[in-house]
This record gives sequence, structure tokens and C-alpha cells, in this order.
Amino acid sequence: MAPRRSLTAFLVAAAALSAAHAATITYDDTDAAWNYIGNWGVISAAAPCTACNTQPDPKKTHGGTWHDLSQGGSAQLSFVGSSLVVYAVCPKGIYRSNFTFLLDNEPAGTFLAPEGGCNDYVYNQAIFHKSGLSVSSHIFQVNNFIAPGEQFSSSDLVIDYAVVNPVGATSATATLTPSKTTSTGSVTRSTAINPPSTTGTAGRNTTVDDADPAWTYTGPWGAISAAQPCAACVTQPDAKKAHATTWHDLSQAGSAQLLFTGNALSLYAICPGPLEGGGAFSSHFSFTLDGKANGTFTGPADGCKAYQYNQLVYNVVGLEQGTHNFTISNVVAAQGAGNPSDLILDYAIIGGGSALSGTGSSSSSSSNSDSSSEPTPTPDSPEENGDNGCGQLAHANSFVVALLAVAVAALAL
Repeated sequence: MAPRRSLTAFLVAAAALSAAHAATITYDDTDAAWNYIGNWGVISAAAPCTACNTQPDPKKTHGGTWHDLSQGGSAQLSFVGSSLVVYAVCPKGIYRSNFTFLLDNEPAGTFLAPEGGCNDYVYNQAIFHKSGLSVSSHIFQVNNFIAPGEQFSSSDLVIDYAVVNPVGATSATATLTPSKTTSTGSVTRSTAINPPSTTGTAGRNTTVDDADPAWTYTGPWGAISAAQPCAACVTQPDAKKAHATTWHDLSQAGSAQLLFTGNALSLYAICPGPLEGGGAFSSHFSFTLDGKANGTFTGPADGCKAYQYNQLVYNVVGLEQGTHNFTISNVVAAQGAGNPSDLILDYAIIGGGSALSGTGSSSSSSSNSDSSSEPTPTPDSPEENGDNGCGQLAHANSFVVALLAVAVAALAL
């Protein structure tokens, strides 16, 4: 009888873990929880838009569908949960990405991407992330920016899906229906996504590449580019997909500092994919702004399923127009506390200003070598992460580890 009780205990615990693992709710762009306002294109593999300038691969989008908008407009998502991550597709060339967000009718940040869009289509691009919410009804809204006098926006918003963590919500409230809106806007199928009629917002935002001398690097950074590759490094991003084909790589303690004037700052990195020699890197960064702690970023414990480019790791808006001092630091965990953190810095975008002169790379920075050539990954550590795409891998691995632990405990009964 003892083995039977052990098996029963194992199955019950496994079911509970499985339910917890599946706790997140994914809202595809076609879900009724979304409410679209404006002239959106409703596109899918079954109903493609051959005249559209943006042509994502439906095999790489969630559910093979997406909503596309290159004019003024917005999308609302009603949900119940403690965290929200919204994913889009970054358009290849022509367009850029310039979005503003509201959460429960309060400003909740912006998302800025380079002029001219991404070098190639980027899927599972996290454009908004908010955690620590009260487990109650929330309304999220993303707006596509359109400059005064423009008929069409130089910004293209391609919504793919959102992921909500409803921890603490009951099953009855976790599938909240869309809230009513006073807008009379309707969702329409666009026969074509029109190109921008002007050059748009060029000059309002300043892109600062990692190789710009405005950055000051402290620590054993690797300064890597298409012209100066690092053959010995285990992290091997595609230079064609990195901004200006360059990046700075650090897997030890260190930091990067940027002095700038402006009212907003967005920082983009590259999430490391699987390592050819086995093992994985994680992402643990901390930030300071004007001498004060200003948040952290934690990525998947096992890195991304594939290299993730244009990964937004820091975003701040509403700053006083003036001089600011920003620093990002790579957080090195204690030995045995998880996979080592690898910071691959790509570029930053300053809103309403520009970078100030920095000191450039510190004396400890090298031209093409970094500590990531010899990683010492440690066993997986369970970590809460609302991501799909790259974040799903971390969930899966921690779930398997936890499930095996329950099996061992149950069999010992």
C-alpha cells in the first residue's frame, strides 16, 4: 500500500505543478479581449495582405495572425492579473516603432526603435512589460504615434499577442471580457498598409550605438563587430542583426555609463541564445539614474531559445529636460546560484535630446575578447518569468526540475 500512496501523492503534486506552470494566459491579437480603434489591418496566413509593405512570416507569429497599423490608432486589452507582457513584430526596413502606453488610464511609458525599422523582422519582441500589479481588472492601451501634420505615421505597430499572469485570480475572473469603450472606431481589413508620407520623427530621437564614444565601459568588456569578430567567444550573435553590426559583451562584473540630455531613454540588448558548447547564460542587470537605483532586469534563467535582437531591457520617460547620468551593471550571482549573467549591449535611444561626451571604453575593455569565451553555467534555478518566446524555455526547465523533485519526495514516502 505504501508504494500506491507514494504514487498517488506524486500524481497529485504533479497535477498541481502542471496547473501552476500553465497559469499564464496568452491573448492572441485576434482574441475578443482586444479592442482595436483605427484603420487596422487584420492579417493572417489564411487572409494575407499581398499589397502590404510589411510582410511578416505567419509561421513565426503567434497563431499565424497579426494586427497592423501605420496610422494613428490604438489597441486596448482588458485583463485580470498581476503582470502583463505585450509582444509585437518589428517591421523590416521602411517603418520604425514609436508607441506610447496607458495602464488603467495612466501613462505607462513609451517604446522607441531605430529609424528605418529593424534590419530584419524580429518576432516575439517585448514592447511592454509590467509586473507587481494588484490582482484585479486592468485596462492596457497602446497607441501608435503620429506626428502633427502627418496623414500616415512613420511608425508601424504590428501586434502579435500578450501574456498575462493571473496568479491570485479566480478562473471566473481570469478570462475577463473586453470593457466597453466610448470610441466609435472599428476594426477594418486594410487592403494596404500605406507607407509614411513624410520622413516622420527623424531628429526627435537620438540613437546611440554601443560603439559610440559617449559610452563609458568599466570592466572586461568585449568590443565586437562584423569587422572585428571574436572567434573564441561562445556567444555569437549575427552581426547583420545587431545595430550597426556592433555590440559590447560582458559576462563578469562591470558596467556601462551614458551621459545624456533629454526626457526619455530606452536601452536595447541582445538576449544570448543556446551556446554551441552547451550550457547557457542568463540576464541579470541593475540600473541607476542620476545616482539613484532605478530598477532591474531579469531574463530567462537559460537564456533565449534563439538570439533575441532589439531586446528592450530598460525604459524611462517623463524625465525633466536636462542632463542625466545612466548606468547599467551586470549582476554576477554567487557561485551555484544559477547560470552566469551575460550583458550584450547593442544601443540606446534618447528621447528629446542627445548623448554627451563620455570617456569611451575603460582601460579594462578589450577590442575582441570577453569572459564569455569560457562560461561556467550552473544548474537551472526556478524563476518567475511572464515571457513567451524566449521566456518559455526558462519556465519549462524549472518546471521539469520541480517535477523531478516532487517525484523523488513522493517515492520516499
